[in-house]
Amino acid sequence: MPSLAPTNHSTEGELLGLNESVSRFATKLERTKANVYETINSHYQEFINTYKYCMDLQDEVLELGDELVQLNSRVSSELDEDSKQAKLIKKQIEEFDGLVDALHLLAKVHRQLQDFDGLIEMGEFITAAGSLSEMSSMIEQLSNGSGVTCDPAILKLIKEHYIKKKSSLKFRLDELYNSALLFTNKNRVSELMVNFRLSAAHTAKYYENPLSLNDVFTAFSVMNTLHTKLKIMAKTIIDRFVQPILENPNHELTVQKSKFHVTLRYGSIAGGGKSREASADPTKVFQRLVMLGEFLKKYIFVSDSDDNEDGSMYMQLFGKIWWQDVWDLVLPRCLALTIPGDRDQLAAYDGITEIALAFEKKMTELGLIPEDSCFISSFVKNIYVHYAKKKRSELLATAREILLNEDYNTVEVTQGTERGGIAALGGGKGKQQSANPSKPGLEQTGFNGKEGLEAGDEGFALPTCHISVQTQTLVEMVYMTLAEAENAPKAGAIELYLCARDIFNLFRALVPIHNADAIENIPLRSLIFYNDCAYITHHLLTLGYQHKHFFPSPLDQTGTFIDLVPYFRNLGEGCFKNHMKRQKLQIQQIIRDASGFGGTAEDDRFDMVERAVKRLIYHLNQWSKIAKPTLPTLIYSKSMGLLVDASLSEIIQEVLSLASISRDETHQLKYILQLLSKSESWFVLEKGRGKSKLVEKLPIRKYVNSWDKYETVIHVLESDLPDIQSEHERGLLKELSLDEQKSLIHALN
Repeated sequence: MPSLAPTNHSTEGELLGLNESVSRFATKLERTKANVYETINSHYQEFINTYKYCMDLQDEVLELGDELVQLNSRVSSELDEDSKQAKLIKKQIEEFDGLVDALHLLAKVHRQLQDFDGLIEMGEFITAAGSLSEMSSMIEQLSNGSGVTCDPAILKLIKEHYIKKKSSLKFRLDELYNSALLFTNKNRVSELMVNFRLSAAHTAKYYENPLSLNDVFTAFSVMNTLHTKLKIMAKTIIDRFVQPILENPNHELTVQKSKFHVTLRYGSIAGGGKSREASADPTKVFQRLVMLGEFLKKYIFVSDSDDNEDGSMYMQLFGKIWWQDVWDLVLPRCLALTIPGDRDQLAAYDGITEIALAFEKKMTELGLIPEDSCFISSFVKNIYVHYAKKKRSELLATAREILLNEDYNTVEVTQGTERGGIAALGGGKGKQQSANPSKPGLEQTGFNGKEGLEAGDEGFALPTCHISVQTQTLVEMVYMTLAEAENAPKAGAIELYLCARDIFNLFRALVPIHNADAIENIPLRSLIFYNDCAYITHHLLTLGYQHKHFFPSPLDQTGTFIDLVPYFRNLGEGCFKNHMKRQKLQIQQIIRDASGFGGTAEDDRFDMVERAVKRLIYHLNQWSKIAKPTLPTLIYSKSMGLLVDASLSEIIQEVLSLASISRDETHQLKYILQLLSKSESWFVLEKGRGKSKLVEKLPIRKYVNSWDKYETVIHVLESDLPDIQSEHERGLLKELSLDEQKSLIHALN
C-alpha cells in the first residue's frame, strides 16, 4: 500500500485507519478467493475426492461484499473525492469489487450445481432447466471479463461440470418425452400412443407428484430446445399420419382411450377400404386432418392449469412449425387435383370452396394454422387463376404433342375459310381488300429485294395455299383460348392470353429444331413450313384487335400479337430463301455436269449435254409439281420464274462463251435449247375439275427475265449467217448486248 499524505479534510490518524482497513480487506479477500478456488477444485477436479472445504460459500462472499460497501462509504465521507489519496483508494476498491463479483458468481454457480441433482431426483425439471439458464448467464459474465475477473482454470472446471449437468437434463427430458409419445407403424397402420403419466422408473416420487407432457415442453422451452423438439415431432406426425391420409383418405381415424393412455390409429390391418384414389377427396382429407388436430390439442398440447394457456402457446408454436410442410403436401396432393378442367366444373367449385374455408377456420382455432396464414383462402378465392394456369399447362402440352406428331398431312386454306385479315375487324374495307385478286395476301412476302423474296408491309388477305394440319390446329387452339379469356376475370384472362402467346412461341422454338433436317432436305416440307409461318403471320396481324374489346383492363389496351409478326416473317422467309439458294446451287451443279456445251457435233459430247439438260428439266418439273399446288400463286410464279431464269442464264452463258460453233453444232445446240421450251407448261395453272375446270396461262416473260434472250439465241442458231449479220446491223438482236452479238457471230463464222 502506498503511504498517503493528509489533506485539509482529513487527519493523519484517519488516513492511517483507512489504509489499515484496506490492507485488512485485501488480506481477507485473498483468503476468501483461495477458499472459493480450493473448494471448487475439491469438488470438480478429477481424482480429488476429499471435500475438506465448505459447501456453501455464498455467506462468506456476501460478508465480503458488505465490508466493501462500508469501506467505500468511509472513503467518500472521510476523504475529498477529488484528492489524489481518494482516487488511489477508490481504484483499489474497484479492483476489489470486480474480484468480489467474480467470487459471488462462482459461489452461486457452485451452489446451483450442488443442488441440481437433487432437483432432478425430485422431478423438478422446470426448476432444473431454469437453474441451468441462470448458470449459463453467470458463466457468460465470468467468460466476458468485463469488470469481473476469474481464474481460467477455475472457469474451465465450472463450464465442464455445467455441460455435464445440461446433457444429463436433456437426456432425462428426451427419455420422458419418448415415454410420453410412442409412434409405431405396423402392417401399414400408423399409431400414436400418448401416456398420461410419464415413466416412474427413476424414482418413486413420480407417483406422488406425477409429471405431465406439458411440464416436459416447459422444460424444453426454458432450455431453448423446444423448437427443435417440436420440429422433430411435426415431421414424425406428418410422415405417420398426414401423408397416409392424403394417400388414402378412405380409412377411419380412430381414438382408443384407457385409464393410463390414449391411442390414435390410422390405416387398415386387413388392407381393407377402397384403393388409393388418383384424386384425394378434400372432404375426407380435411375431416381427418381436423380430427388429428383435435387429438393433438386434447391429449398432447394440454396444460395442467384450467385456462390451458401454456398448452395453447405450445400448440400455436407447433402450428407455425408444421403448417408450411403440411400445406406443401395438401396443395399438390389434394387441392391442386380439384382444380376444374372446364367451365362446368368451375361453376360447381363453390362446394369445395366452402369445405376448404371451413377447414382453414377450424384449424386456425385449434392453433394448427397460424392466424396470419391465408394459403387455403387465397387458393380457393383465386381458383379461376389456377384453372387458367392448369388449362395453360394442358394446352401447351397438347400443342407440343401436336407439333412433335409425325403428321405430314396438309390442308388448303383460303381467305374465305379463315378468321384473320381486315375483314375480321369489320367494315367494307376489309371485304374489298379480300376480294381484290390483284393484291394477294401473301404479297407481303413479295419479291422486291436483292433475292426477290423480301416482305412488303401491305396486304392482309390470305391467298389460297396449303399448310400443315398441325399449324391449322394450333391456330384454332389459340382462337378457342382467347374466346375463353373474353369473359374471364382479370387474372385468369391474363393467364389465357399468355397461353395463346406461348402456343405461338412454342411453334417458333420447337418446329425449326425438331424438323430441321426435313425442312432443309425435303422441298415440300420446306415450302409447307414457309406457308405455315405466313399463315400464322396473317392471323397475328389482327388477332389482338379482334379480341381487345372483350378483354378486361389492361389487356384491352396492351393485349396484342403483332410484336410476334417480325419473328415469324423472318423465320418463314429465311427458310424459303435458303431453300431457293439450294435449288439454284443444284441447277448450277447439273449444268456444270455437262462440262460445257462445246463439241456437241460428236455423239459422246452431245449425249452428255443432252442428259444434263433433260436432268435439269426433270428437276424443275418435279419442283413445279410440288410447289404449284402448295404455294400461293404469286409466290409460286415468281419462285418458278427465278429458277427457270437461273437455268436459262447459265445455259445461255455457256453457249455465248463458245469460241467456235460449227454448222453441225448449230443444229445440235438448237435442239438442246428447244428442250427448255417445256418451261412454259410450268406457268399454266389449272383450277377445278371436269366442266368447271379453268386453265390460266401466266405470262412467262413477266417472271422469267431471260426468256426473250433465250428465244433470241435460238433464233440466231437457226438463221443463216447473212441474215444474222443483217439483223445485227439493223439492231434487231437487242436482247443480246453488242459484245454478245459480236461474240456469237464470230463463233458462227
